[in-house]
Parts: sequence; C-alpha cells; structure tokens
Amino acid sequence: MFKELKGFGGNLFEAEFAKNVRANYASHILVKLSDFDWSFIREEVKDYYSKTGQHAFDPVLMFKILFLKEAMQLNSDYQLEELINLHILFRFFLNVSFDDQLPDRSTIVVFRNILVEKSVFDKFFHRIVLYAQEKGFLKDCLGAADSTVIEAKVNLSRWAKKKEDENDKDYIDRNSPDKDAAFGAKGEKKFYGYKSHQITDVQSGLVVAALTTPANVHDVKPFPDLLALGKALLQESFLAITGDKAYGGRAKEIFDLGLIDFVIPKDNQDFEKKWKESNDDYVYARSMRCMVEVPFAVGKRSYRLKRSRYWGELKTHAQSLLTYMAYNLKKIFAVPLPTETAA
Repeated sequence: MFKELKGFGGNLFEAEFAKNVRANYASHILVKLSDFDWSFIREEVKDYYSKTGQHAFDPVLMFKILFLKEAMQLNSDYQLEELINLHILFRFFLNVSFDDQLPDRSTIVVFRNILVEKSVFDKFFHRIVLYAQEKGFLKDCLGAADSTVIEAKVNLSRWAKKKEDENDKDYIDRNSPDKDAAFGAKGEKKFYGYKSHQITDVQSGLVVAALTTPANVHDVKPFPDLLALGKALLQESFLAITGDKAYGGRAKEIFDLGLIDFVIPKDNQDFEKKWKESNDDYVYARSMRCMVEVPFAVGKRSYRLKRSRYWGELKTHAQSLLTYMAYNLKKIFAVPLPTETAA
C-alpha cells in the first residue's frame, strides 16, 4: 500500500550522524520526537488509501513533513520541500535516507488538503492530548478558555482601493478571496479574519481543546462546544473551567457537563460574584486564567499564527491545530519554547 523506504541510518555516514546527534543534541525537539510513536497517524487515515494501484507515501512520513513546517517555523511549502531534501536533521527526524525519494510540494499540498477535507487534523490533535493525559500531564484539569485573532490572508488595503462606493460596507465580504473570513472586533480593535478558541490546562500549560470560527462570532457562542470537546477527551480528569466575563452566564452548560464554574461573573451578577470571591478555589482559578495567553503568544511570535497561511476556515483551523500540536509536544518533551529560551 505504501512505498518502501530504506530509512535513515542505512549507510555508514547516516549511522555515524545518528549516533552523534543522539549523543550531543539529545534535547533538540526533532531528536526527541524521532522516537515518538507516530503510528496513530496511519491508523486514522488508513481508510482513505486504496489497497491496489500505485503505492503512496506513508501518511506518517507525510504528516511529519507538515509538522516540520510549523515546528521549525518555515515560511512556505517551497522552503519545506527544499529543506526536507537538504537538511540532514530533517531527514533524521523523518527517518528517510538520502537515497530515498521524498514527496514534492504538490504531493504535500494534496495530502494536506485531504486531511483538511476529512477533518483529520482534529483527530491527530486529540491523540496528542490523550497521550499527554496517559503520561500524567492532565490530572485534575482546571481549564482556562479564551480566543485570539487570526488575520485572514487578504490584503485589505488593496481591496479598499478597488472600492468605488465608500458607503458599500459589504464590498470586501462580497469580493474577498477568502469567503469564510469576516470582520470582527477583539476589545476595541477591529480586524478581518478568524478567531481561534481554545482551552488550556493551567497546571501543565497544554492546549486541550480548540475550535476556529469567523471573526464575527462572539466568544460565548462556541463555548459550549469547546467545553464538550474538552470533556469528551479528558472525561473525569476535566474538573473545572475559568474564563473572562465574556463567558459569564453559562453556568447551566458548565454544570450539565459536570464541571465546576470558575468563570468570572458579569458585572450585573452581584450574588454570584460575591459567592465566588469568597471561594479560595475560585480566587486561585481566576489568578491562573492568564495561562491561556501563553500558547496564543508563542503561536503568534514563533509559529506565525498571527495571520493565516491559507484561505478558508478549515485550512486556518488546521494551521492552528498544527501550531498547538507543536506547542504541546514541546511542553510534553520538556523542550524550551522559543519565547521561554534564556537570552
């Protein structure tokens, strides 16, 4: 079904490199993840491959190539194609010999599009969350919910110049190359694109649930689905949720999922506010709410999550999930994140 490759280390040069890199660069993320069991990738996508006809590249190899683009903060698919062929450490991580043929850019793009179409990136992300739980990272999970802005891959200035009627408020929405993006606001700042909604476990710092919506969707709308997603994954390990006032007034949804409500009350919820502020656990949860900002900050500064690489909600969601997967795996394997590295 899949092409047979020699694998890295089959000749003297590659074997010596592998020995040296394991001895001297054991803390590098690609060295640590070279021993990670990626076989769940193959399990999740096996039904999409024909058992007859031309052999395809192993989906584990294909996904690891996509993962490299985010984990190593590469700019484009062109750069990705070039570096997987030239960079020896990338070959080591992918477990492919220099004698092995690698997929070209068009093959990589087709594979990514199939995963997006089938919503498989969500399954991959969930597998990594469950792996973290198995390793003891997500015991007694206190989740913090929030959203961040992802700008659309659209040059608004260019489209504004083409607009002939200044009163035509829907001009960009009608003519934008990204038909899923929308105008929205975060605080007082307006933007065009998407929102990435997620829940972070405040103890481990790991992202445990993520959804993407157009920018005009209020944070509270996907909140019940986000909670349900986290609860379905973590089950009894997911104990409580906190968040800012935007999530206030959702006590029933939180209670129905068996979670403790540590969301900051709205200004008009005087009784709830008084009761919560007398609870030491709530005070602690509120103080830890800022942990949800860390993956957002790292994602934007180090993984280019500030702006979508692609057009469309599904592809933007896939980009955010790959970012959170890279972030989570670096946390799990105790690799210093880019913004946490000492100066």
